[in-house]
Amino acid sequence: MAYVRDSLGRDEHIVEVATKHWIVFVPGVIIALVGVGAFVSLYPEVRIWPIFSFLPLVWGIIEYITTEFVVTNRKIVAKVGVISRITIEQRLEKIDSVRVIQGIFGRMLNYGTIIVAGSGISETAVPRIADPIAFRQKIESATEGSVFPGGRSSSSRGRNHQYASATTGAGGRQEYWERNERQQREREGWLLSAVLPDGKIVRFELPFDGRSQTIGRSTREADFVLNEESVSRLHARFDQSVGLVWIADLGSLNHTFVNEVEVKAEPVVLRLTDRIRLGGVNLTISTL
Repeated sequence: MAYVRDSLGRDEHIVEVATKHWIVFVPGVIIALVGVGAFVSLYPEVRIWPIFSFLPLVWGIIEYITTEFVVTNRKIVAKVGVISRITIEQRLEKIDSVRVIQGIFGRMLNYGTIIVAGSGISETAVPRIADPIAFRQKIESATEGSVFPGGRSSSSRGRNHQYASATTGAGGRQEYWERNERQQREREGWLLSAVLPDGKIVRFELPFDGRSQTIGRSTREADFVLNEESVSRLHARFDQSVGLVWIADLGSLNHTFVNEVEVKAEPVVLRLTDRIRLGGVNLTISTL
């Protein structure tokens, strides 16, 4: 963690450390076992080349040891790679999004890719991170502790309070705080209202707690259940990060649409005014 320690400023401390998942060792272990088997079965005709089968395992160990990915009380710091190095240093208040991508095995074994995007940096992916959902929640908690709603620091919050008191009358102050309360309700969560083809309305609460939640026809697997034939067993997934909500299609038969634009390989960031369609079911978004 030498790189991270060198980047810490005064009164800055580490909040959470992400680690590589043990899955990074699996390809190397498999290749090494094949090499050992070849060495045993072909010795003495073959003596040297099976030794090289251990190189992928060594590389996996190096990747595990040298990857540094932490969140501090001020920023995210990451160092990925040995020969070709990628580094990230992004202040929490300038982070636009932190996404987690998990495939089937990733969800089963609890690992995934964390993608960080923010002002001044392009999207940077850190693959094969253990327990990525928990690490993303730590980033969100640290962000909420250092950022005032709307991307302003806590010191800006005090200045805005003074500004509202000094420059507006009683009516203006009332409007100011009502707007802030409304924005706070929007940050607490959304209410999803699904209109089925028969006219029945089903509502789901989507709290902003950092969890990923699925929607589909399966009563056993989906978090939000829509009993409608045009909806797949697991149709779509809502992901959350740093105050943003994405929707991702999970390979549904009748597809997922946002404002009548199909959601394809990349998840789509949702807004309060967006209209969602899952097969033949329309969903609208409102505040809780």
